[in-house]
Amino acid sequence: MTLMEKEKSWNEIEDLSYFILKKTKSFGADDVIIGCTKNKNQHIKFVNNKIATIKNLSKLESGIFFTINKKIIAGTFSELTKESMLKTVSELIKYSKDINAN
Repeated sequence: MTLMEKEKSWNEIEDLSYFILKKTKSFGADDVIIGCTKNKNQHIKFVNNKIATIKNLSKLESGIFFTINKKIIAGTFSELTKESMLKTVSELIKYSKDINAN
């Protein structure tokens, strides 16, 4: 997870998701679903019945599912920035042109 993702508020994630939804629809997608999850985990390591280390992990994930010309496409976003997400959507749209309709 990048520092930028760590600092994003849930409202920023919603705004980013809405932006990607509109862009994907403008590329010709019929239906678009964007899912975002935020997970927080804590790992505690014990040595000789004593706490040795504590790690707090936070993970932010997002994925997209859409249909275009009766083709079903799904993908995940590795980085949650407008530029990276638009690049992923563009690559998925390009990929959809090479597959058969479902």
